[in-house]
Amino acid sequence: HRNKKTLVPRKGPGGSVKRIVAGSLEDTCGVVAELILPVAFELEDSADSNRRLGVTSGTWAVLARTNFLLDTIESFLVAENIKTFRASGSIWDTQPAQAALQALRALYCNDRVGLDFAMHHARLSSADVAKVLESCPSIESLLRGTSPIVNGLEAPKDVAAFFNETAQWLQIATEERGFAKVVDLVCRFVHRNLEAKRRQPSEPILEAVRSRLGRIPRPPAASMTLLMGRASRKTSDNAVMLYTMHGSKGLEFENVVIAGMDSAVIPGDAVDFPPGSPLIQPGQSTVQSERRLFYVAMTRAKRNLYIAHSFASPSLFIAELPDHMPTIG
Repeated sequence: HRNKKTLVPRKGPGGSVKRIVAGSLEDTCGVVAELILPVAFELEDSADSNRRLGVTSGTWAVLARTNFLLDTIESFLVAENIKTFRASGSIWDTQPAQAALQALRALYCNDRVGLDFAMHHARLSSADVAKVLESCPSIESLLRGTSPIVNGLEAPKDVAAFFNETAQWLQIATEERGFAKVVDLVCRFVHRNLEAKRRQPSEPILEAVRSRLGRIPRPPAASMTLLMGRASRKTSDNAVMLYTMHGSKGLEFENVVIAGMDSAVIPGDAVDFPPGSPLIQPGQSTVQSERRLFYVAMTRAKRNLYIAHSFASPSLFIAELPDHMPTIG
């Protein structure tokens, strides 16, 4: 038996609890961006080409059951130039993801740093990379393979092969759904070279990179820079905070969005046995423990709480919420 509970804003009258009902996680991200953008402001440290937006510290947080969901949410908010902060690790911090983003930044931004990184990743020597970059001021002509290869290189065939590959990427980028195709080819390039270096298996991470970048509604050049520029976001000042439900314990924010409240996510594959049942395996989650985790997430909000789920398969915990909750989305 569970006692009924009532959610009351910590600051008294004026708070709210609302549902975001959307067709997909992408649609949810769009609604979250629409909630945040009206109160966001341009950060003073933003470069002219990357106008980053922030919020008053401690005012906004997005919570999710898994880091997988947070990676996707982070991608969407970054695409809107909204500053985010992840206390836990992000897929964008991993070596395979960084290598893919550097190559994409070179392609879509004509970025010299990204090209330098990609050439080294392709196992070209530092001497050859330096000679190529010094000899041609036009990054675009190098990438398109229209700039002649300089003399005196240690491995001219390897350099030529690399720029033949980048020229193919740029050609494909002009096709329908070109961005998704280029992301796939770049991920294959990264995987091939990491395998050659006998690094740890990268394919699971790169598959996740394909999935997350494929969800971005457009191929924003600035997003490549922002996603990989995590060193500039080590501070949580003026950022939208991103936490797993577990990671949010003990924290509070003015406005909280709980994203991905679908049955496949929470309770997911949790078992519905009473606490202490011998049928519960070690480390196995129960519906009761998942419900408590959802309660923890809900009580992180001081004033406004938004609970997001899909039309098709909302979590069973959604049915336990008051029927009169306002709905947006």
